[in-house]
Amino acid sequence: MLEIVGQKKLKEQLLSNINKSRVPHAQILNGKYGYGGLPLAINYAQKIIENSLSEKQKVNPLSHPDVHYYFPIIKNAYSNQKSSKDYLNDWRSFIVNSAYGNIGEWHNQIGAGNKQGVIGADEAKDIVKCISLKSFSGGYKVIIIWGCERMNNSCANKLLKWIEEPTKNTTIILITEKKESLLDTIRSRCQIINVKPIDSIEIFNVLNKKNSLADSKKYASLAEGDFGKALQLIDKKGQEEVFEEFFVAWMRFCYRLKTEKKLMSKVLEWIEKISKLGRETEKEFLEYCMKVFRKSILANYGVSSLAKTEIKDNSFSLVKFASFVNNINIEEIANEIEKAIYHIERNGNSKIIFTDLSFIMSDLLHKKTNNRKNQ
Repeated sequence: MLEIVGQKKLKEQLLSNINKSRVPHAQILNGKYGYGGLPLAINYAQKIIENSLSEKQKVNPLSHPDVHYYFPIIKNAYSNQKSSKDYLNDWRSFIVNSAYGNIGEWHNQIGAGNKQGVIGADEAKDIVKCISLKSFSGGYKVIIIWGCERMNNSCANKLLKWIEEPTKNTTIILITEKKESLLDTIRSRCQIINVKPIDSIEIFNVLNKKNSLADSKKYASLAEGDFGKALQLIDKKGQEEVFEEFFVAWMRFCYRLKTEKKLMSKVLEWIEKISKLGRETEKEFLEYCMKVFRKSILANYGVSSLAKTEIKDNSFSLVKFASFVNNINIEEIANEIEKAIYHIERNGNSKIIFTDLSFIMSDLLHKKTNNRKNQ
């Protein structure tokens, strides 16, 4: 059984469903992947099947024939990997090593590069076939669809038919961090369970088993309830420093670009470097930027104690930078960053995206700050 960090109330709720024979035919576990939707679903599936068997026995949910997994995949013309079943060895490895991981980490696991995984029509056919078959052990079948926001319309519509006409002793568990991206008709026919952030003390207790006290406290706090993020922060200490360097340079270029057009060549050099990181890392960088902007607005409103982002560059002051982030521009900054992430996810040209965003940031940083001194 996978270790579940925190989530005591939710574990009790799911177990109560089983004990009262009230397992819904379709459920959505909605929340950041680092909150634990996948390990919760896997342990839930194990308990459902064990409870439905006539003879009590332990079930391994990673290999049991009545637990079926579907997830975003990359179809490659030069590879035989065409469906989730072809990726099962990678998937089991991902669960064992990164059960709290996100879509980006899964893409890294399968070497997706700049491609975006999809749950498509062929997967839908396999899901439908799986639903129609009898269970191997004579009890329940559990179908776990992870990353279901990556279902295309063809897959979603085929799945909808089977959610509308449930099969006896079959439950479908959809795991997502973007329930709003699912069809309204699917959402309305599923029980929606919101997986909440994990208490930081629970994250600290797990981290402290293998890490220093200082690191455990620091990353449990920075994780903001996301255990996967805590593990990433520990694993990628160096990456945050790289992101910091990129961020500081970019903000300085953007601020000065409005009055110093000759800096455009420097901005283009910066864009050339950032565009070589790969789509998932580009998205992570933009998420890092949003974190700094969020902490900046907190500092700007006098709650710097909550601004836990640490920038080690001594020539850059987060408090001074915060004076350029205000109620006039913060909403637009957030919207533009989210828009850039959206276009990167959909295979937009990252050089064009970052060029456009740089000009927009240049304008936004000057909103109500024309009298401010240069950074």
